[in-house]
Amino acid sequence: MPWLDELVALSLDAKGARFHRMQALWFAVMDRIAPHIRVTDRRVSPSQRTRSLPVHPRVRRFAPTRAEAAEVREALSTAIAEPWTLDELAEMVHLSTKQLGRVFADAYGKTPLAYLTMLRVEEMAHLLRETDLTIE
Repeated sequence: MPWLDELVALSLDAKGARFHRMQALWFAVMDRIAPHIRVTDRRVSPSQRTRSLPVHPRVRRFAPTRAEAAEVREALSTAIAEPWTLDELAEMVHLSTKQLGRVFADAYGKTPLAYLTMLRVEEMAHLLRETDLTIE
C-alpha cells in the first residue's frame, strides 16, 4: 500500500514537520485494519491477565542488569546470524535455561531468543532500507 510507504518515509524525517499528514496516514491504515481486529469485553482465559506484562518502557521497571544478561546480550548482538539456542546461551554464562530467561527478561524485558529476533528484524529493515539487496 502506498500509504505505508509514505508513512515510513515521513517517519524517518526527524523534524516531524509533517505530523498531521502522518496522523492522517495512520488513521487511513487503521481504518483498513480495524475491522479485522477482534476485541472481547471479557478475558479469554483465567490466566490471561497474569501472563500479560506491560511492555511500554515508561510503564515497565527493569531490574539492574546482571553481568550474565549483559554477556548474553553482547554475544547475541555480535553474532545475530548464529543459530543460538537457549541451552547454548545458558551454558555460556553458567546458568540454567529458566534462570537465564528470568534474569534476561528482568534486565531487557524480553527473553533472549525474542531479543535475538528483534535484533534480526532491525538488521533486516536496515539492509532493506540502505542497500539494493533483494528480500531473498
